[in-house]
Amino acid sequence: MNLLQNTLKKERERIEFMIDEYDLQLKSLPKGSISKRIINNRTYYYLKYRDGKRVITKYIPNECLNKTIDELNKRKHVELILKYLKEELKLARKMMEVKI
Repeated sequence: MNLLQNTLKKERERIEFMIDEYDLQLKSLPKGSISKRIINNRTYYYLKYRDGKRVITKYIPNECLNKTIDELNKRKHVELILKYLKEELKLARKMMEVKI
C-alpha cells in the first residue's frame, strides 16, 4: 500500500471515529424547538419535538430555559458538523477506490 492510500485510510478511520462520537453527543442533546405561551400575563416556555408522528410538548422551568437553549444550539452545531463529516467520508471513500 503506498503512502497516499495509507493516508486516505487513516483519514477515513478518523472521520468515522468522529462521526460515531458526534452521534453519541446527539443522543444526549434535546431535539425540537422552544415555544412561548402567555397565560394570564405570565410567560411559559415549552420544548416541542416529534416522536414518530406525535408532537411532544414539555414544560421548561425558567431556571432551565438558558441551559435548554444552549443545548439546542449545540445540537444544531453538531448536526452541521456531522453533515460536513459525512460529505468528507464520501469523498475519502471515493478517493480510495481510485487506482493510483
